[in-house]
Amino acid sequence: MWTESKFGLCIDLKRSHGSYLVDTSGRTYLDFFNQYSTNPLGYNSPVFSSDDFKDYAVMIAKNKVANCEVKTEIAEEFLKEFRRVPGKNYRNFHFACTGGLAVEAAIKVSIEQSSSRKPIVLSHVGNFHGITGLGMMVTHRFNPIDKHINQKISGMFRRVFLKRPTTENELEKYISELEAVKSKYAGNIAAMIVEPIQCTYGDIFAPNEFFQINREFCEDISAMLIHDEIQTGFGTTGQYWYSDKIRCRPDILIFGKKAQISGIMTNLDLDYKQLEVTWDGNLIDMLRCKYIIHAIEKNRLLENISRRGDRLGQFLSGITNSYRGIGGLHAIDLSSSELRDNIVDRLFNLGLLCNPTKSKTIRFRLNLATTEQELEHGIKILDSVLKL
Repeated sequence: MWTESKFGLCIDLKRSHGSYLVDTSGRTYLDFFNQYSTNPLGYNSPVFSSDDFKDYAVMIAKNKVANCEVKTEIAEEFLKEFRRVPGKNYRNFHFACTGGLAVEAAIKVSIEQSSSRKPIVLSHVGNFHGITGLGMMVTHRFNPIDKHINQKISGMFRRVFLKRPTTENELEKYISELEAVKSKYAGNIAAMIVEPIQCTYGDIFAPNEFFQINREFCEDISAMLIHDEIQTGFGTTGQYWYSDKIRCRPDILIFGKKAQISGIMTNLDLDYKQLEVTWDGNLIDMLRCKYIIHAIEKNRLLENISRRGDRLGQFLSGITNSYRGIGGLHAIDLSSSELRDNIVDRLFNLGLLCNPTKSKTIRFRLNLATTEQELEHGIKILDSVLKL
């Protein structure tokens, strides 16, 4: 069980609204932490005020259904909407309650597709794919996971970490590394898992060519290309999937966070019996997701987050050349951990929540429905602290 909240506060779920989190003492914070970017519409969106939503939510609260065995109208209606919009380019779907289970499903599918008896999954230095099960095996995060577990924890596959290029000048070296890996592990590489933007590592971007290189490499050796879009997906970058923005469609796409429900999408045939767990996702998450899809369409929220992101990016890039960001994902680096922590504390005291990560990075997360007034309020606070 948790022992202490991240910000030392307790949220008042009833009084919080829009981009503003209200705690139980009555203090209001502008939330640029955004619950680790999982809150697509802000707090208490009017989208959820309809009698239909409330009736369904009460029914779900009273009844737990084993989705892998029993159909419900709620799940069927959700799947229809998910196929229609965010999943329109994929045939098959598997849903899960957590991102960790979704990553695990993607790895299982890729290994099932491989003919190797000693399959290898390629990952990258700095990747984060969760800290549970098979996802932990391909997570590098800040330090190699070997410090915490033994690689023999999984007999299903081995993993190899590649050095991810961050500039075009590093692409040639990356291609050479891929060729070396291909030569060394010929016939055994089952998949490559990629974070399109390494969010937990500090919102680290890669050149667009990086993704096409990976696509061609995987096709050449008949390996599965997996994009983990748990943090970058469901509208965060101004399109439903960052993979579409960079024009590189993976064999398997992992989603979660803003989608409310986690899972994978693919055009591969799935052996659902190998993937099914009791819940296969949560009905309340499916219900919220369906209503969020409608809100994104009705209120043109992908366009909204693109505009808000451009404005915040314009401001932050004028403050520091360390800025990088897109849509609702933004980050800056400070000169030291001490200065970063001091700024985070000062922002908190002025009523703005943000997310420190790595040693010197601050991340800012906007919800898709962020208003101009909310954003300008945030910029005013940031301006008073960052313009030293």
